[in-house]
Amino acid sequence: MRRWVILLLIGGGAGGQGDGLERVPLAKGSPGYRIRLCYALPEGKTAVEKPEGRKGKLEKDHYFFFDVDGNGKWNDLGVDGWARHKMPLLLPLEEKTVFGASEFTWTVEADGSAVSFRRDPLPLTDGQHQVLVQFNQWRVMNGLPAVTIDQQLSDACNKHCAYMERHSELTHEEDPAKEGYTPDGAEAGKRSCIGEDGPVESVHLFYATFYHRLPLIHPDTKQIGVGASQRYAAVDGLTRRDRRAWTWPVIVPGPNTFFHPTHFAHEAPDPLPGGAPPAGFPITLTFATGKITDAKVELRVKNEKGPVLPVYLSSPEFPANPKRPDNRMSICAIPRAPLKPLTTHWVRATYLLDGEAREHTWFFNTGRMGPASVLRYLPK
Repeated sequence: MRRWVILLLIGGGAGGQGDGLERVPLAKGSPGYRIRLCYALPEGKTAVEKPEGRKGKLEKDHYFFFDVDGNGKWNDLGVDGWARHKMPLLLPLEEKTVFGASEFTWTVEADGSAVSFRRDPLPLTDGQHQVLVQFNQWRVMNGLPAVTIDQQLSDACNKHCAYMERHSELTHEEDPAKEGYTPDGAEAGKRSCIGEDGPVESVHLFYATFYHRLPLIHPDTKQIGVGASQRYAAVDGLTRRDRRAWTWPVIVPGPNTFFHPTHFAHEAPDPLPGGAPPAGFPITLTFATGKITDAKVELRVKNEKGPVLPVYLSSPEFPANPKRPDNRMSICAIPRAPLKPLTTHWVRATYLLDGEAREHTWFFNTGRMGPASVLRYLPK
């Protein structure tokens, strides 16, 4: 699978400032394609149909900043947005963001004439760096802000991985009577996605599932914990959350996004019926609140007139597995066969939310077949 790389910014704008900030001039400009808005604006704020843009070259790539509400200012946090070249979805402007293994503090000048930023390297191990890049790859691709790593959570995840290693068991639970039990490790086990292929490959696997994907793609997640032992991995995406205004549902794969895996990966509990053959990459719409009924998902190759691809459909009204009776507040459509690589797919999802009819129509593209870890865990 072709890898989509998040740019690691380093130094060098058009002149420094006394507080260590680098300043990059911005000019009028837009990327030449439609960028969709996923996040919700604060109460009283409305997005204009065609927000004015500014662009600047940071390192070797172009970044775009948008006056989303059209008030003539480009620095309204949580209102105005930004995107990197070829990013299909707009991210909310916040005081800090993460690129690679660095946290950036940045400020766009109110008139949109420049952006100033400071790069602070994150205290990460090589393994944590790799996980963070992969984790944020999938988030940013789907219009979700990047996260950083919390070392306290990571320490707890490491303790749970050590417990699993000691007992040669992949488990969310720890027995207080067994050697290696720790209270914070036990709590991390309950709140983490766990895998057997190392942290980076496990993130690939989680993304290609239904239930284990959801902690990766929650808008409120700000920090994650990452732990590993020789055999096991744990990633906690539930604990460090801070509410953001968001436009629900969270849709994955997001509109106009690309390079998604073609296959569904193994997970337990299993959202597929017993004995099902290898299936395709899941399509999910996840909600914060509300009663979701009468869900339907139509999946076709290329466009709305293309061949229909049958799906396994589940929702809070008709959950995929009795162990998840609310279906994790999600509509999930899993293609009944692996998707074709390097192919455009068209989706239409309809449902009632608290009795009100809703519809979403969008495109996404697959990449190559997917990470070896996903293919290796396909049902035999």
